[in-house]
Amino acid sequence: MSGYSPTDNSPSAPPPAFDFNLDETLKADFNPIVCSVSSQPRQPSLPPPEVTQERNPILSPSPSPPITPLEVRPSTFASPPKKTAALPTGPLQQSKLNFPTIDRKKWLELEKEKSRRSQEEKEAAKERARQHILWQQEERKKYERERKRDYRKRKVEEEISSGARFPNGKKRKTAPVRLQYPASSTLCNHSMPDATRPYREIRAHDHSKTKHTCGRKSKRTARSARRMRWLNRLVFGHIDTVARQVGYPFSPKEIVRRLKHQFPDLFATLQPQRISDWRDPNFPDRLVWRPFVTDALAKGDVPQKNPSRKYILDDYPDVISAIRKNLKAMRKTGIPLDLNTIRGLMIALITLDAPEVFERETAKGRLFLCSPSFVRRFIRQRLRWSFRRATKAAQTTPKDAPELTRRAFLRMACTVRDEDIPAALIVNADQTQVILAQGTKASYAETNSKQVDVVGQTEKRAFTLMLSVSQSGDALPFQAIYTGKDPQRSLPKPTAFAYNELVSLGHRFEVSKTSTYWATQETMRYYVIHIAAPYFRRKINELKLPGNQRCILYIDVWSVHRSAEFRGWLRTMYPWILLQFCPGGCTSLFQPCDANINRLAKEAIRRAALEDIIKETTAFLEAGISPESIVLDKTIGTLRNRTPGWLLAAWKAVNQGDHVLKVSLGALVERVAIIVFTDLHTLQSWELCATGDFNLSHQSLTSRSARQAILDLRSADPVFYAEITSGSPESVEAHAVYQEDEEMSETGDDGSSSSSDSEDDFFESEDEIWPKEAEDVDGDAIMVS
Repeated sequence: MSGYSPTDNSPSAPPPAFDFNLDETLKADFNPIVCSVSSQPRQPSLPPPEVTQERNPILSPSPSPPITPLEVRPSTFASPPKKTAALPTGPLQQSKLNFPTIDRKKWLELEKEKSRRSQEEKEAAKERARQHILWQQEERKKYERERKRDYRKRKVEEEISSGARFPNGKKRKTAPVRLQYPASSTLCNHSMPDATRPYREIRAHDHSKTKHTCGRKSKRTARSARRMRWLNRLVFGHIDTVARQVGYPFSPKEIVRRLKHQFPDLFATLQPQRISDWRDPNFPDRLVWRPFVTDALAKGDVPQKNPSRKYILDDYPDVISAIRKNLKAMRKTGIPLDLNTIRGLMIALITLDAPEVFERETAKGRLFLCSPSFVRRFIRQRLRWSFRRATKAAQTTPKDAPELTRRAFLRMACTVRDEDIPAALIVNADQTQVILAQGTKASYAETNSKQVDVVGQTEKRAFTLMLSVSQSGDALPFQAIYTGKDPQRSLPKPTAFAYNELVSLGHRFEVSKTSTYWATQETMRYYVIHIAAPYFRRKINELKLPGNQRCILYIDVWSVHRSAEFRGWLRTMYPWILLQFCPGGCTSLFQPCDANINRLAKEAIRRAALEDIIKETTAFLEAGISPESIVLDKTIGTLRNRTPGWLLAAWKAVNQGDHVLKVSLGALVERVAIIVFTDLHTLQSWELCATGDFNLSHQSLTSRSARQAILDLRSADPVFYAEITSGSPESVEAHAVYQEDEEMSETGDDGSSSSSDSEDDFFESEDEIWPKEAEDVDGDAIMVS
């Protein structure tokens, strides 16, 4: 500033010139510009633009005359003026960015690479999280180990100070506390846990004095009790006394400490948690024991004559009396009483007298079903009966069973590979015995009875049931073989329940024409003609395969199956059906029907037979027949006419694709007759027939590892490789048996000479019985009579 003084008051003095703009100064918060007052003379400059003054309510509370804009000189710190771009005047247009263009294929590759990197990052994050969790667990284990070591160290120090251990840390040996009885007492020299259970030895003593023991002898030896019975009056008296001496707040830890100090041997195993469990938490200010503690102390050590567990039928004494009376009356008549018969009678009487029992729940929350275990317990406790039966040696598995089953697998895998056989054209068939009535050599009778009379003790009444299933989960119709020669007299009547329904489904009822119910040449040929071959033809047509498509029939080495007569007949009549044999003694391991399906069918048959017993007994009781006069009809005709109903139940159980190929070991429950599995389990029954890393499922037979195992035979076992690749499905082991059978077939199994010298002579003489097969021009087989 120049030419101005604060004391100059002359009116003619010009106002001072400041080198700053007032508007810019007021807006310093928004556009900070350093302004300075210049002391240099002003330079001529262009007139400043017109500035519109805005009213500032703080600096100018009232309107004032416009202020002449001052000259603004550029400051050395001021930013240069900004250039404003001219706004477009025409219509707006979208600008294009110069990004490189790529084709779709390259873009997809980039996206895949981006996705791969993202996935790798996610996997890496998961791995880091997993490693962190493992690290935390390891640190936790280290902490727990250190904590346990410190606890053990403190415990050893306490035991050393209390004298339980030597100063070197070795534990002192202490003899268990024994109660002192008079010399004449038989309860002397017993450990403390046994002493708290005085009636334990009394029961053992009474049991040892029991005469006329029956059944299997117990191999378990009596042993001393391991746990103390703290609610014994003598023992709990010390606990109650010490707890009241400790007083409020009745610390369980302090109570146990004092008890162990006063009686170290008696309360050596007592824990503070026991005191907390016994004390009633509803009374925190005083010592009150829970009701179950006071009840146990009031009850004392009185022995119980009857079981403490209460059964559902205990509320129905009349039903129990009727069951006992009826069973005893039936036993006097000599009727064999097996578990199914007794259970059927009990269910019939309960349904007649107290049907509401079946709506009650057991202690486990299940509906009462009068299960076999309940019946056994009822017989043992209420009737004092036992069941005796003869034992027999179990089937022995050959020592080289793994090698035999592996060779059988490789033989079938090679055939499936060479002939391109689908799963639907591989069938396993097996015969099983079905008992018409429970074995009559055993029966429930009074315990200790020396004479048990049974009606029909030497009878063996049964029939053979042939079941067959495919790898695709299809169940083929049954073939039932009965003893006898005349179909009119030896087969179930056409009027029997479910007979016509089974026949319409394709099931066969055959007679063995011998004195047994075993399969014969005739029944096996009937099976192939009426069951196996029609099934194969139907599947070939469904899959649209050529007429000469090969199929596999997988059976065991029963003498009829491996006989030269049957194999020759099959090669002549059905050359497209290839036989595969399960190794002898390995049927329970390597045959699906024998391993699982037979048991499923027999369980359904057993339940159907039980329903017949219940219906018959109920009908007698409703007719007013006295229980002593009830005799169940077990004649051969009646039982045989019931078999179609049994077979229908078995067919419904087996004819499920999910049942055919897997049956779990625990598949049978009391509330459901047969468990229905999902389709996920369809192929797993054949998988249960395993040998090493392979099994009989179609997936395993056609796997790469199976084919590699076949190729490895070229160097490992060239003889066996040449055999299975020569086109013959029969094994080397079977050939030795077949040769023996061929020698026996010349004279026959019974020593008589054969009626024909060749297969051709046999077929010519049996034209009226066995249909032949001819090949048409398309290769399809045609059945002609």
